[in-house]
Amino acid sequence: MENFLLNAFDIGRLVIQIVVAFGIVIFLHELGHFLMAKIVGVGATEFALGMGPALFGFQWGETYCKLCAFPIGGYVKLIGEEDDDVPVNLRHKSLRVKPAWAKISVIFAGPFMNFALALILLIGIPLIWGVSRTLPVEYSALEPYIQKDSAVVASYVVDPRKPAGDAGVKKDDTIVAVNGEPVRNVAHFEQLMQENGGESVTLTLKRDFKTLKKTFKPRKTRVRTPEQWLIGVMAAPDERTLKVRKVTPDSPADKAGIRAGDILVSIDGEKLRHIGQLHALIQKGEDKTHEFVVERDGKTHTKTI
Repeated sequence: MENFLLNAFDIGRLVIQIVVAFGIVIFLHELGHFLMAKIVGVGATEFALGMGPALFGFQWGETYCKLCAFPIGGYVKLIGEEDDDVPVNLRHKSLRVKPAWAKISVIFAGPFMNFALALILLIGIPLIWGVSRTLPVEYSALEPYIQKDSAVVASYVVDPRKPAGDAGVKKDDTIVAVNGEPVRNVAHFEQLMQENGGESVTLTLKRDFKTLKKTFKPRKTRVRTPEQWLIGVMAAPDERTLKVRKVTPDSPADKAGIRAGDILVSIDGEKLRHIGQLHALIQKGEDKTHEFVVERDGKTHTKTI
């Protein structure tokens, strides 16, 4: 019964998300028609979001704007769009009397708004959440190979009531292992979750240089096919971590004592957050001695290169 209620809740939430997204797309589409009509001098008698009886509305000049009961569409009613019998005092605002360029502008303004939304999302999402990179990079001054996405972090706790959140997993926890098996990357973590679906799993986490263990049981969902096991946490590559994957023998890094598996915490007192920052700092002081702070087995060490 509990699984049934959880699945029903997930399905209901998915339906709401789809309706909201659909409503936003339709609203912007119709808003494009409406705004362009205003620009070219075409009047609009109604602007509606949704269908059916109006829940509430207000008069804006000659246009009655309203929100309707069923969020399954929307429309804008332009003067002269369908009705041939337009009052004499409104004929100058009729779509039919406007030149061809004005009519085309009104028609294409709706799709243009949807295109603009897609473009904003395409550019905005990577700017806000970033784009993961998995290629190793070698720098001549340091000569280790750095694999940015080797660590996995709990980037978002979807619902504190879901298994992982209820067990105490928090945002920004580094996921080290599942049932004792080290996590290599996000895909490996998701694979381990599916393999252990229906059974209790223990996550080994790292939080503020402390090692924690949290045990919970993933829940099954039927929202997707095939069935998947959910824990209520979104995993992502740890953008905050630079982990040394390989050190070239007899290189400056090797002689300084940097080892594969070390996490680069800072260079010359500046905390490292991404590969580009490391590259820039090394290039800036290419012929200088650098002081690195690395984390190994939960302890920090200072290395001079």
